[in-house]
Amino acid sequence: AVSNEAALTVYGTAYAATSGSNYAFAGSAGSSSGVAATSSAEGIEGGEGNDDLDNGAAIVAKARSVGSSSGSADTTFGSTAIVASAGSAASAAGIGGGEGYEEIGNAGSIDASSEASSTASAGSAVFAGSPEATTKASASASAAGIDAGSGGSSIGNDGSIKASASANRFCSIRTP
Repeated sequence: AVSNEAALTVYGTAYAATSGSNYAFAGSAGSSSGVAATSSAEGIEGGEGNDDLDNGAAIVAKARSVGSSSGSADTTFGSTAIVASAGSAASAAGIGGGEGYEEIGNAGSIDASSEASSTASAGSAVFAGSPEATTKASASASAAGIDAGSGGSSIGNDGSIKASASANRFCSIRTP
């Protein structure tokens, strides 16, 4: 059994960034870069097996992930190929039951929030020839005040719960 009567604040943060570049006077130039960032935050976690989880205080769980990838390939005569990809995922829960049968009680306040953002940018320049650039960005975010997990559950809530999630992605390509 887990019983909480004190305020909890939990942060999960992940930042990942990469970049690549290449230049060739004549012929082909290429570059590829990719990155992924994943974060999670959970105030109280039951884990595996049957759990009895009780909360009587304030829980704040915030997760934030940022992924950024950029690349460039340039040549004077010839061709270029550039690929940049970025991914991010963030999840937050005030109380997480895990696996098994869960008895969860909440009389406190829970504020769970997550934010994920990804940016991918690529640039390719050729004086005489063919430029090629590809970008891909993905972002996912989830938030739950009480996540019962897998298995049967009994949940009682006399407190307040606020949960919010935001996911954003941006791609840009520069070719003349």
